[in-house]
Amino acid sequence: MKINSSQSMVPHAVYKATMAKVTPEEHQLAKKDQVEISSDARKLNEEIAAAKEQRIQELKTQIENGTYELDPEKTAEAILRSWTKGGK
Repeated sequence: MKINSSQSMVPHAVYKATMAKVTPEEHQLAKKDQVEISSDARKLNEEIAAAKEQRIQELKTQIENGTYELDPEKTAEAILRSWTKGGK
């Protein structure tokens, strides 16, 4: 069987013909990815944010009142751990 060079271009021609039918707007829309976040995930995110904010306020109050106790050994261990494991 003999294959002519024009036959090898057929897939490309089909692609070009298909793309010619697509409007630029449709082509642009087809390229966009979308992510949808469930209502449960949003609720969980809000709860986490509220818990973080509450903890921050507690720490601020302790620092202002002078009742915050710092454990130097835990702090040093955390620093060493972040250096040795690349911050993980």
